[in-house]
Amino acid sequence: MLIVPAIYIQKGRCVSLYKGQETVQKKIYPGSPVNWAKSFERKGCSLIHVIDLDASQQGDLQNFKIIQKICEVVKVPISVGGAIRSIEMMETIFKMGVKKVVLGVTARFMVEEAIYKYGADNIFFGIKARREWVESDSLPEEADEVIEIAEQMAKKGVTQIVYNDMERQGTLYHPNYDEVDRLISTLNAAVKVFSSGGVVATDDLRILNSINSAGAIISRAFMEYKLNLNEEIDRFEHFH
Repeated sequence: MLIVPAIYIQKGRCVSLYKGQETVQKKIYPGSPVNWAKSFERKGCSLIHVIDLDASQQGDLQNFKIIQKICEVVKVPISVGGAIRSIEMMETIFKMGVKKVVLGVTARFMVEEAIYKYGADNIFFGIKARREWVESDSLPEEADEVIEIAEQMAKKGVTQIVYNDMERQGTLYHPNYDEVDRLISTLNAAVKVFSSGGVVATDDLRILNSINSAGAIISRAFMEYKLNLNEEIDRFEHFH
């Protein structure tokens, strides 16, 4: 199982949003995103996940120069997400040296074209959810179910899905194992499911590993040194 440190960038700083929202529980971390990326690389990770939160809120990549700098100073592959909704934007991001681009539910209309042009290995399909429902502004009875969206995307050729339960994001309150397990059990074995949100302890990773999660994307627990990145990589990537 891949252990993936994540950097959430807002206004040029590394942050953690409690349940993905602007609240008094938001954390702002010392150190630049670039320095965090270098630190994660030194500790041996094989992928760094970078999310531009300003892009998610404003609809276009906002921290472009920071992400570009990260790509310049680290050799580890970088995945980037944040309101990427056009092939042109994907092209720009890949030209920076980014390895994987995260397409969200609002970009599902372009998934097939993106896979045709860049290959499924270079695309994460990210599902932001509240438990088993895709996060949206719709009324609850109109919301899409996570499983349904995942199955639709798998049929379009998606091979890597990031399930991000916003109820767990930034909470240090354990991942949503049940929904991760349901996704893994339902989808074709060719589709890798990554869990994002809630990891706080090695036991969380043991459970995710036991249900065959392809990876765990972790930010706050590493930013606050509640988990040791070197140790978790040794434990879960080097021994299966």
